[in-house]
Amino acid sequence: MKPLFFYDKSHFLFVFFLCVLGWMSPIASLANDNSTVYWPFFSYPPLFIVEKDAPPSGYCSDVQDLLIKQLPEYRHVKFSAAVARMIQDVADGRHVVMVGPVKGPGREKVMMFSIPMRVSFLSHLIIRAEDFEKLGGGPDLSLREMMRNPSLTFGRMRHAAHGVANDAILGEFPAHDRTEYISGADALPRLMLMLDIGRVDFILWDPVVFAYNAKKLGYEGRFTALPVRELKSTIEAGYVVLPRNEWGQSLVKRINSILRREILSGRMFEIQSKYIPESIMERFTEAYDEFVVGPAAKDVEAQ
Repeated sequence: MKPLFFYDKSHFLFVFFLCVLGWMSPIASLANDNSTVYWPFFSYPPLFIVEKDAPPSGYCSDVQDLLIKQLPEYRHVKFSAAVARMIQDVADGRHVVMVGPVKGPGREKVMMFSIPMRVSFLSHLIIRAEDFEKLGGGPDLSLREMMRNPSLTFGRMRHAAHGVANDAILGEFPAHDRTEYISGADALPRLMLMLDIGRVDFILWDPVVFAYNAKKLGYEGRFTALPVRELKSTIEAGYVVLPRNEWGQSLVKRINSILRREILSGRMFEIQSKYIPESIMERFTEAYDEFVVGPAAKDVEAQ
């Protein structure tokens, strides 16, 4: 396997050196380098767990490592980047491979998606626990009604996808003047604080990711996650995402072959399930069989 390098924003001298050369990022010279794969990561536990002086971990990071080991003919570079930058790099055709994204409006026009490789619980509406009764006290909430309510402010991570159905509803409110946008790697902690102090009244987030981070940051028990009433299903698949060009088309075939083997062997389940809270393990297992194992088995049959 060719060398694996890590790039992090804290490496100031390295960044300075690249800028002197005229490079704007560690992937600026990708166009003529078909032998290198760039793997972005950002702090988003438990998908990507980024801690000081340690390589990234988390189940999407572990899948990156699994793929890297089985693509020895490439040089691999892991680098830290904001979500918006990752998406733009893939859309621009750079040799970037993202692990974990869900499908969203317009993405399939500029990105290639692997076979499904993980279960993503669709974004739930997250509210303050103290507001549960005030907002109806029911088993779910209407996203449309929340967006239309003039007394409620929505907190949103810029460029984030919340699943096709949720994004379609949000698309009905293109000029929503009660939305607070947040960007950057620390968007979730900032949104949690804004929700806790009342600056925003609800957000949309994956309940597994939110629960993991709420416990870690000391907010356990302060918030309630409720399904979006308009959705028929609260689960969808996540994918490995590549640029929609000749390079991406070639590599996605290799990646799909690896994913099929590792999914059907049970190894992918082992990687992901260790990060899932016990309280939803049964639901996760059923969803994984339906959304990941089933498509992989059908893909084998179609070969």
